Amino acid sequence: VNQLQPIAFTYAGEAISAPLQLAASAGSISGKLTVWLAAEHRAIPENYLHVHLNQARLSWLDVYGLFGARWGPSNYDEILSEAIAEARHHAFSTEYAAERAAHTDINIYMMEPSIDLESLRNPKNLDAFMIDLWYKGMLPRNWAGNPGGQLDLKLVQLLRQHIPIPDAVLEEIKRKYNGNDEKFHSYAESQFYSFPNEYEDFYDNEWFDFLGFVDDWVTYIHTPKTKVQQILADRPYLTRLVTFVFSDHTKIDPVFNFNPDLGPINHRYNLGRLAFECHRGENGGDDISELIAIVGLEGGEILRYGVEILEFGRSWPLRYGDSEIPPAAAHRIEQLNTSGPPVPVVLSDETAVLDTGEQPVAAGLTLATNRPNPFNSSTIFSYTIPAGTTRVALRIYNVLGQSVRTLVAQSAPEAGSHTIRWDGQTDAKTPVTSGMYLLALQADDQLLTRKIMLIR
Repeated sequence: VNQLQPIAFTYAGEAISAPLQLAASAGSISGKLTVWLAAEHRAIPENYLHVHLNQARLSWLDVYGLFGARWGPSNYDEILSEAIAEARHHAFSTEYAAERAAHTDINIYMMEPSIDLESLRNPKNLDAFMIDLWYKGMLPRNWAGNPGGQLDLKLVQLLRQHIPIPDAVLEEIKRKYNGNDEKFHSYAESQFYSFPNEYEDFYDNEWFDFLGFVDDWVTYIHTPKTKVQQILADRPYLTRLVTFVFSDHTKIDPVFNFNPDLGPINHRYNLGRLAFECHRGENGGDDISELIAIVGLEGGEILRYGVEILEFGRSWPLRYGDSEIPPAAAHRIEQLNTSGPPVPVVLSDETAVLDTGEQPVAAGLTLATNRPNPFNSSTIFSYTIPAGTTRVALRIYNVLGQSVRTLVAQSAPEAGSHTIRWDGQTDAKTPVTSGMYLLALQADDQLLTRKIMLIR
Protein backbone atom coordinates (compact mmCIF):
# COMPACT_ATOMS: atom_id res chain seq x y z
CA VAL A 1 0.00 0.00 0.00
CA ASN A 2 2.85 2.40 0.77
CA GLN A 3 3.98 2.16 -2.86
CA LEU A 4 0.70 3.40 -4.36
CA GLN A 5 1.27 6.44 -6.56
CA PRO A 6 -1.06 9.14 -7.90
CA ILE A 7 -1.52 8.90 -11.65
CA ALA A 8 -1.40 11.97 -13.90
CA PHE A 9 -2.05 11.54 -17.58
CA THR A 10 -3.30 13.36 -20.64
CA TYR A 11 -5.38 11.96 -23.47
CA ALA A 12 -6.80 13.09 -26.77
CA GLY A 13 -10.54 13.56 -26.80
CA GLU A 14 -13.41 15.99 -26.67
CA ALA A 15 -15.06 14.74 -23.46
CA ILE A 16 -13.79 15.05 -19.88
CA SER A 17 -14.69 11.84 -18.09
CA ALA A 18 -13.74 9.65 -15.14
CA PRO A 19 -13.65 5.81 -15.51
CA LEU A 20 -15.82 5.13 -12.47
CA GLN A 21 -17.67 2.19 -14.01
CA LEU A 22 -14.47 0.22 -14.57
CA ALA A 23 -13.07 1.10 -11.15
CA ALA A 24 -16.36 0.30 -9.37
CA SER A 25 -16.76 -3.06 -11.13
CA ALA A 26 -13.21 -3.98 -10.12
CA GLY A 27 -13.97 -3.01 -6.53
CA SER A 28 -11.07 -0.55 -6.49
CA ILE A 29 -13.24 2.45 -5.66
CA SER A 30 -16.23 2.88 -3.41
CA GLY A 31 -17.17 5.80 -1.22
CA LYS A 32 -16.61 9.53 -1.41
CA LEU A 33 -15.03 10.91 -4.57
CA THR A 34 -13.89 14.50 -5.11
CA VAL A 35 -13.23 15.92 -8.58
CA TRP A 36 -11.36 19.19 -9.19
CA LEU A 37 -11.72 20.88 -12.58
CA ALA A 38 -9.79 23.97 -13.67
CA ALA A 39 -11.13 25.70 -16.77
CA GLU A 40 -12.52 28.96 -18.15
CA HIS A 41 -15.95 28.54 -16.52
CA ARG A 42 -17.74 26.62 -13.78
CA ALA A 43 -17.73 22.87 -14.35
CA ILE A 44 -20.88 20.73 -14.38
CA PRO A 45 -21.70 17.00 -14.50
CA GLU A 46 -23.23 16.70 -17.96
CA ASN A 47 -24.69 13.19 -17.77
CA TYR A 48 -25.16 12.99 -13.99
CA LEU A 49 -27.70 14.89 -11.93
CA HIS A 50 -26.79 17.66 -9.48
CA VAL A 51 -27.95 17.85 -5.86
CA HIS A 52 -28.12 20.50 -3.12
CA LEU A 53 -28.03 19.14 0.43
CA ASN A 54 -30.92 19.70 2.81
CA GLN A 55 -29.24 21.68 5.58
CA ALA A 56 -31.97 20.71 8.04
CA ARG A 57 -30.55 17.17 7.94
CA LEU A 58 -27.05 18.22 8.94
CA SER A 59 -26.12 17.67 12.60
CA TRP A 60 -25.21 21.19 13.63
CA LEU A 61 -25.27 20.34 17.30
CA ASP A 62 -22.54 17.91 18.23
CA VAL A 63 -19.90 18.02 20.95
CA TYR A 64 -17.86 20.53 18.94
CA GLY A 65 -20.73 22.88 18.24
CA LEU A 66 -22.06 22.81 21.79
CA PHE A 67 -18.74 23.55 23.41
CA GLY A 68 -17.48 25.96 20.78
CA ALA A 69 -14.45 23.98 19.58
CA ARG A 70 -15.68 23.72 16.00
CA TRP A 71 -18.71 24.90 14.05
CA GLY A 72 -19.98 22.59 11.37
CA PRO A 73 -22.02 19.43 10.78
CA SER A 74 -20.44 16.16 11.85
CA ASN A 75 -22.63 14.00 9.57
CA TYR A 76 -21.91 15.82 6.29
CA ASP A 77 -20.62 12.73 4.45
CA GLU A 78 -23.57 10.64 5.62
CA ILE A 79 -26.14 13.15 4.34
CA LEU A 80 -24.21 13.62 1.12
CA SER A 81 -24.28 9.86 0.55
CA GLU A 82 -28.05 9.79 1.15
CA ALA A 83 -28.61 12.69 -1.25
CA ILE A 84 -26.61 10.99 -4.01
CA ALA A 85 -28.61 7.79 -3.46
CA GLU A 86 -31.88 9.75 -3.69
CA ALA A 87 -30.74 10.96 -7.11
CA ARG A 88 -30.53 7.35 -8.30
CA HIS A 89 -26.86 7.04 -7.32
CA HIS A 90 -25.76 9.15 -10.29
CA ALA A 91 -25.26 12.74 -9.09
CA PHE A 92 -22.69 15.25 -7.93
CA SER A 93 -22.84 18.14 -5.50
CA THR A 94 -20.81 21.33 -6.02
CA GLU A 95 -18.81 22.21 -2.92
CA TYR A 96 -16.73 24.98 -4.44
CA ALA A 97 -16.75 27.04 -7.62
CA ALA A 98 -14.94 30.36 -8.01
CA GLU A 99 -12.57 32.34 -10.16
CA ARG A 100 -8.85 32.45 -9.47
CA ALA A 101 -9.03 35.54 -7.25
CA ALA A 102 -11.05 33.56 -4.69
CA HIS A 103 -8.74 30.53 -4.58
CA THR A 104 -7.33 31.74 -1.28
CA ASP A 105 -10.60 30.43 0.24
CA ILE A 106 -9.37 26.86 -0.20
CA ASN A 107 -6.31 25.03 1.07
CA ILE A 108 -3.96 24.56 -1.88
CA TYR A 109 -0.38 23.94 -0.84
CA MET A 110 1.73 26.18 -3.12
CA MET A 111 5.38 25.61 -3.82
CA GLU A 112 8.22 27.59 -5.40
CA PRO A 113 8.76 26.40 -8.99
CA SER A 114 12.56 26.68 -8.61
CA ILE A 115 14.40 25.51 -5.47
CA ASP A 116 18.16 25.27 -4.87
CA LEU A 117 18.67 21.63 -3.93
CA GLU A 118 22.46 21.40 -3.80
CA SER A 119 22.67 21.90 -0.03
CA LEU A 120 20.21 19.05 0.43
CA ARG A 121 22.20 16.62 -1.71
CA ASN A 122 25.24 16.79 0.60
CA PRO A 123 24.14 18.10 4.03
CA LYS A 124 26.35 18.39 7.09
CA ASN A 125 24.10 16.04 9.07
CA LEU A 126 20.48 14.93 9.40
CA ASP A 127 19.52 17.87 11.61
CA ALA A 128 20.85 20.35 9.02
CA PHE A 129 19.02 18.40 6.29
CA MET A 130 15.63 18.58 8.06
CA ILE A 131 16.06 22.29 8.89
CA ASP A 132 16.96 22.97 5.25
CA LEU A 133 13.80 21.13 4.12
CA TRP A 134 11.74 23.46 6.29
CA TYR A 135 13.49 26.67 5.16
CA LYS A 136 13.02 25.71 1.52
CA GLY A 137 9.27 25.17 2.07
CA MET A 138 9.45 21.40 1.52
CA LEU A 139 7.94 20.68 4.95
CA PRO A 140 4.56 22.07 6.08
CA ARG A 141 4.36 24.92 8.55
CA ASN A 142 1.82 25.53 11.28
CA TRP A 143 -0.25 28.68 11.80
CA ALA A 144 2.73 30.42 13.43
CA GLY A 145 5.05 29.70 10.50
CA ASN A 146 7.06 27.08 12.40
CA PRO A 147 7.63 23.44 11.38
CA GLY A 148 4.45 21.48 11.93
CA GLY A 149 1.20 20.39 10.35
CA GLN A 150 0.12 17.30 8.46
CA LEU A 151 2.90 15.73 6.40
CA ASP A 152 2.16 14.85 2.79
CA LEU A 153 1.70 11.06 2.51
CA LYS A 154 4.23 10.79 -0.29
CA LEU A 155 6.72 12.85 1.73
CA VAL A 156 6.34 10.42 4.62
CA GLN A 157 6.94 7.51 2.24
CA LEU A 158 10.14 9.11 0.95
CA LEU A 159 11.37 9.76 4.48
CA ARG A 160 10.69 6.15 5.44
CA GLN A 161 12.47 4.91 2.33
CA HIS A 162 15.57 7.12 2.35
CA ILE A 163 15.76 8.41 5.95
CA PRO A 164 14.51 5.39 7.95
CA ILE A 165 14.45 5.55 11.72
CA PRO A 166 17.38 3.48 13.07
CA ASP A 167 16.51 0.69 15.49
CA ALA A 168 18.59 2.29 18.25
CA VAL A 169 16.55 5.51 17.91
CA LEU A 170 13.31 3.55 18.10
CA GLU A 171 14.46 1.88 21.30
CA GLU A 172 15.39 5.23 22.84
CA ILE A 173 12.04 6.80 21.93
CA LYS A 174 10.18 3.75 23.23
CA ARG A 175 12.05 3.99 26.54
CA LYS A 176 10.53 7.44 27.13
CA TYR A 177 7.12 6.75 25.60
CA ASN A 178 4.10 6.23 27.86
CA GLY A 179 1.28 6.34 25.31
CA ASN A 180 -0.83 3.88 23.38
CA ASP A 181 1.17 1.13 21.64
CA GLU A 182 -0.93 1.50 18.48
CA LYS A 183 0.17 5.14 18.11
CA PHE A 184 3.82 4.59 18.94
CA HIS A 185 5.14 4.38 15.39
CA SER A 186 3.53 7.65 14.28
CA TYR A 187 4.75 9.30 17.48
CA ALA A 188 8.27 7.99 16.88
CA GLU A 189 8.31 9.37 13.34
CA SER A 190 7.09 12.75 14.55
CA GLN A 191 9.81 12.87 17.22
CA PHE A 192 12.68 11.70 15.03
CA TYR A 193 11.98 13.84 11.97
CA SER A 194 11.13 16.93 14.04
CA PHE A 195 14.03 16.70 16.52
CA PRO A 196 16.79 14.54 14.95
CA ASN A 197 19.48 16.36 16.94
CA GLU A 198 18.12 14.87 20.16
CA TYR A 199 19.00 11.37 18.93
CA GLU A 200 22.31 12.03 17.15
CA ASP A 201 24.16 9.73 19.58
CA PHE A 202 22.11 6.79 18.28
CA TYR A 203 22.73 6.99 14.52
CA ASP A 204 25.38 7.63 11.87
CA ASN A 205 24.59 10.15 9.12
CA GLU A 206 26.11 7.79 6.55
CA TRP A 207 23.10 5.52 7.00
CA PHE A 208 20.80 7.97 5.20
CA ASP A 209 20.38 8.37 1.45
CA PHE A 210 20.01 12.14 1.11
CA LEU A 211 20.69 12.15 -2.62
CA GLY A 212 18.02 9.51 -3.29
CA PHE A 213 15.49 11.44 -1.22
CA VAL A 214 16.06 14.67 -3.17
CA ASP A 215 15.85 12.93 -6.57
CA ASP A 216 12.60 11.16 -5.66
CA TRP A 217 11.19 14.33 -4.12
CA VAL A 218 11.70 16.15 -7.41
CA THR A 219 10.10 13.30 -9.38
CA TYR A 220 7.11 12.47 -7.18
CA ILE A 221 6.30 15.72 -5.37
CA HIS A 222 7.85 18.87 -6.84
CA THR A 223 7.26 18.22 -10.53
CA PRO A 224 3.57 17.15 -10.19
CA LYS A 225 2.75 20.04 -7.83
CA THR A 226 4.36 22.69 -10.01
CA LYS A 227 2.36 21.32 -12.94
CA VAL A 228 -0.83 21.68 -10.91
CA GLN A 229 0.10 25.24 -10.01
CA GLN A 230 0.62 26.06 -13.67
CA ILE A 231 -2.75 24.54 -14.56
CA LEU A 232 -4.43 26.73 -11.93
CA ALA A 233 -2.55 29.79 -13.17
CA ASP A 234 -3.59 29.19 -16.79
CA ARG A 235 -7.27 28.49 -16.05
CA PRO A 236 -9.20 31.13 -14.12
CA TYR A 237 -12.10 29.06 -12.77
CA LEU A 238 -11.84 26.20 -10.27
CA THR A 239 -14.70 23.81 -9.45
CA ARG A 240 -14.83 21.08 -6.81
CA LEU A 241 -17.51 18.43 -7.35
CA VAL A 242 -18.16 15.61 -4.91
CA THR A 243 -20.14 12.38 -5.08
CA PHE A 244 -20.37 8.93 -3.54
CA VAL A 245 -19.52 5.93 -5.69
CA PHE A 246 -21.75 2.91 -5.09
CA SER A 247 -20.05 -0.09 -6.68
CA ASP A 248 -23.34 -1.94 -7.24
CA HIS A 249 -25.10 1.04 -8.85
CA THR A 250 -22.47 2.80 -10.97
CA LYS A 251 -23.75 2.21 -14.49
CA ILE A 252 -22.21 5.08 -16.46
CA ASP A 253 -19.03 7.14 -16.33
CA PRO A 254 -19.55 10.83 -15.50
CA VAL A 255 -18.88 13.32 -18.29
CA PHE A 256 -18.04 16.90 -17.33
CA ASN A 257 -18.64 20.12 -19.23
CA PHE A 258 -18.88 23.83 -18.42
CA ASN A 259 -21.56 26.48 -18.01
CA PRO A 260 -20.57 30.18 -18.09
CA ASP A 261 -24.01 31.25 -16.80
CA LEU A 262 -23.75 29.62 -13.36
CA GLY A 263 -22.56 31.61 -10.36
CA PRO A 264 -19.89 30.83 -7.73
CA ILE A 265 -20.41 28.45 -4.80
CA ASN A 266 -18.51 28.11 -1.55
CA HIS A 267 -20.28 25.75 0.87
CA ARG A 268 -18.70 26.35 4.25
CA TYR A 269 -21.78 25.12 6.15
CA ASN A 270 -21.12 27.41 9.10
CA LEU A 271 -23.52 28.61 11.75
CA GLY A 272 -24.54 32.24 11.94
CA ARG A 273 -26.16 31.93 15.38
CA LEU A 274 -27.40 29.27 17.79
CA ALA A 275 -30.11 29.46 20.44
CA PHE A 276 -32.25 27.06 22.50
CA GLU A 277 -35.80 27.06 23.82
CA CYS A 278 -37.03 24.96 26.72
CA HIS A 279 -39.85 24.83 29.27
CA ARG A 280 -39.68 25.58 32.97
CA GLY A 281 -39.63 22.43 35.08
CA GLU A 282 -41.73 21.73 38.14
CA ASN A 283 -38.90 22.81 40.45
CA GLY A 284 -38.47 26.09 38.59
CA GLY A 285 -35.39 25.00 36.66
CA ASP A 286 -35.01 24.50 32.92
CA ASP A 287 -36.52 21.29 31.52
CA ILE A 288 -34.29 20.20 28.62
CA SER A 289 -36.21 16.99 27.91
CA GLU A 290 -38.04 18.85 25.12
CA LEU A 291 -35.26 21.16 24.01
CA ILE A 292 -35.78 23.15 20.79
CA ALA A 293 -32.68 24.22 18.88
CA ILE A 294 -32.82 27.35 16.71
CA VAL A 295 -30.03 27.31 14.15
CA GLY A 296 -29.31 30.38 12.04
CA LEU A 297 -27.20 29.60 8.96
CA GLU A 298 -24.84 32.03 7.28
CA GLY A 299 -27.17 32.32 4.30
CA GLY A 300 -29.99 33.59 6.53
CA GLU A 301 -32.04 30.36 6.75
CA ILE A 302 -33.48 29.55 10.18
CA LEU A 303 -33.88 25.91 11.25
CA ARG A 304 -35.90 24.74 14.26
CA TYR A 305 -35.88 21.18 15.52
CA GLY A 306 -36.13 19.23 18.73
CA VAL A 307 -32.95 17.63 20.03
CA GLU A 308 -31.95 15.12 22.66
CA ILE A 309 -28.78 15.86 24.63
CA LEU A 310 -26.79 12.65 24.97
CA GLU A 311 -23.77 11.79 27.10
CA PHE A 312 -20.55 13.79 26.65
CA GLY A 313 -22.58 16.73 25.40
CA ARG A 314 -23.51 15.20 22.04
CA SER A 315 -26.95 15.86 20.63
CA TRP A 316 -29.26 14.17 18.16
CA PRO A 317 -32.23 15.59 16.25
CA LEU A 318 -35.59 14.19 17.38
CA ARG A 319 -38.00 16.35 15.42
CA TYR A 320 -37.73 18.38 12.24
CA GLY A 321 -40.25 21.16 12.73
CA ASP A 322 -43.40 19.30 13.79
CA SER A 323 -42.34 15.96 12.29
CA GLU A 324 -40.26 13.11 13.68
CA ILE A 325 -39.61 11.80 10.15
CA PRO A 326 -36.37 13.10 8.63
CA PRO A 327 -36.91 14.99 5.37
CA ALA A 328 -35.05 14.06 2.20
CA ALA A 329 -31.29 14.52 2.27
CA ALA A 330 -31.42 16.27 -1.11
CA HIS A 331 -33.00 19.71 -0.82
CA ARG A 332 -33.03 20.06 -4.60
CA ILE A 333 -32.20 17.76 -7.50
CA GLU A 334 -31.53 19.33 -10.87
CA GLN A 335 -30.00 18.90 -14.29
CA LEU A 336 -27.17 21.28 -15.21
CA ASN A 337 -26.68 22.18 -18.86
CA THR A 338 -23.90 23.93 -20.77
CA SER A 339 -25.86 27.20 -20.69
CA GLY A 340 -28.73 28.72 -18.78
CA PRO A 341 -29.97 28.05 -15.24
CA PRO A 342 -30.42 24.62 -13.61
CA VAL A 343 -33.50 22.61 -14.62
CA PRO A 344 -35.35 21.14 -11.58
CA VAL A 345 -35.86 17.37 -11.51
CA VAL A 346 -38.90 15.79 -9.86
CA LEU A 347 -38.44 12.31 -8.41
CA SER A 348 -41.07 9.65 -9.00
CA ASP A 349 -41.21 6.13 -7.60
CA GLU A 350 -39.44 4.70 -10.63
CA THR A 351 -37.06 7.35 -11.90
CA ALA A 352 -36.51 11.07 -12.27
CA VAL A 353 -38.17 13.36 -14.78
CA LEU A 354 -37.18 16.87 -15.75
CA ASP A 355 -39.71 19.41 -14.57
CA THR A 356 -39.99 21.15 -17.96
CA GLY A 357 -42.66 21.32 -20.61
CA GLU A 358 -42.32 21.77 -24.32
CA GLN A 359 -39.65 24.28 -25.25
CA PRO A 360 -40.04 25.72 -28.77
CA VAL A 361 -36.63 26.25 -30.30
CA ALA A 362 -37.62 27.07 -33.89
CA ALA A 363 -40.89 28.58 -35.12
CA GLY A 364 -43.44 25.80 -35.56
CA LEU A 365 -41.02 22.98 -34.77
CA THR A 366 -40.74 21.76 -31.15
CA LEU A 367 -39.04 18.90 -29.39
CA ALA A 368 -40.04 18.39 -25.75
CA THR A 369 -37.81 16.83 -23.13
CA ASN A 370 -38.38 13.08 -23.08
CA ARG A 371 -40.21 11.66 -20.08
CA PRO A 372 -38.77 10.17 -17.99
CA ASN A 373 -35.20 11.35 -18.27
CA PRO A 374 -33.05 9.68 -17.03
CA PHE A 375 -34.92 6.46 -17.87
CA ASN A 376 -34.46 2.77 -17.20
CA SER A 377 -36.40 0.73 -19.74
CA SER A 378 -38.30 3.08 -22.06
CA THR A 379 -39.02 6.76 -22.56
CA ILE A 380 -41.53 8.90 -24.49
CA PHE A 381 -40.66 11.66 -26.97
CA SER A 382 -43.11 14.42 -27.97
CA TYR A 383 -42.58 16.72 -30.92
CA THR A 384 -44.53 19.09 -33.17
CA ILE A 385 -44.13 19.42 -36.93
CA PRO A 386 -45.19 22.64 -38.72
CA ALA A 387 -47.37 22.58 -41.80
CA GLY A 388 -45.54 22.39 -45.10
CA THR A 389 -42.70 20.16 -43.84
CA THR A 390 -41.54 17.89 -46.67
CA ARG A 391 -39.36 15.45 -44.69
CA VAL A 392 -38.80 14.60 -41.01
CA ALA A 393 -36.43 12.25 -39.21
CA LEU A 394 -36.06 11.44 -35.49
CA ARG A 395 -32.89 9.54 -34.57
CA ILE A 396 -30.89 8.49 -31.51
CA TYR A 397 -27.10 8.95 -31.54
CA ASN A 398 -24.43 7.80 -29.09
CA VAL A 399 -21.67 10.05 -27.74
CA LEU A 400 -19.44 9.09 -30.70
CA GLY A 401 -22.01 10.50 -33.13
CA GLN A 402 -23.06 7.08 -34.39
CA SER A 403 -26.75 6.49 -35.16
CA VAL A 404 -28.12 3.70 -32.97
CA ARG A 405 -31.85 3.96 -33.71
CA THR A 406 -34.06 5.64 -36.31
CA LEU A 407 -37.46 6.24 -34.76
CA VAL A 408 -39.03 8.29 -37.55
CA ALA A 409 -38.12 8.77 -41.24
CA GLN A 410 -41.03 10.17 -43.27
CA SER A 411 -41.69 12.19 -46.38
CA ALA A 412 -44.63 14.65 -46.35
CA PRO A 413 -45.32 14.04 -42.65
CA GLU A 414 -48.58 15.04 -41.04
CA ALA A 415 -48.36 18.42 -39.31
CA GLY A 416 -49.16 18.72 -35.60
CA SER A 417 -48.18 17.03 -32.36
CA HIS A 418 -46.74 13.51 -32.22
CA THR A 419 -45.43 11.12 -29.55
CA ILE A 420 -43.24 8.06 -29.91
CA ARG A 421 -41.69 5.58 -27.49
CA TRP A 422 -38.10 4.33 -27.46
CA ASP A 423 -37.42 1.02 -25.74
CA GLY A 424 -33.66 1.51 -25.35
CA GLN A 425 -32.81 -0.78 -28.26
CA THR A 426 -30.90 -0.32 -31.50
CA ASP A 427 -32.29 -0.77 -35.01
CA ALA A 428 -31.11 -4.39 -34.71
CA LYS A 429 -33.27 -4.84 -31.57
CA THR A 430 -30.28 -5.18 -29.23
CA PRO A 431 -30.30 -3.25 -25.92
CA VAL A 432 -27.97 -0.26 -25.75
CA THR A 433 -25.67 0.25 -22.76
CA SER A 434 -26.18 2.79 -20.00
CA GLY A 435 -24.98 6.26 -20.86
CA MET A 436 -25.78 9.56 -22.49
CA TYR A 437 -27.41 9.73 -25.94
CA LEU A 438 -28.49 12.49 -28.27
CA LEU A 439 -32.01 12.78 -29.65
CA ALA A 440 -32.05 14.63 -33.00
CA LEU A 441 -35.19 15.89 -34.77
CA GLN A 442 -34.54 16.93 -38.38
CA ALA A 443 -37.35 18.70 -40.27
CA ASP A 444 -36.18 19.91 -43.67
CA ASP A 445 -33.36 22.37 -42.87
CA GLN A 446 -34.20 22.69 -39.15
CA LEU A 447 -32.50 20.57 -36.50
CA LEU A 448 -33.39 20.26 -32.80
CA THR A 449 -31.51 18.09 -30.30
CA ARG A 450 -31.95 16.89 -26.72
CA LYS A 451 -29.63 15.00 -24.37
CA ILE A 452 -31.13 11.87 -22.87
CA MET A 453 -29.68 9.51 -20.28
CA LEU A 454 -30.26 5.78 -19.88
CA ILE A 455 -29.46 4.08 -16.58
CA ARG A 456 -29.89 0.31 -16.60
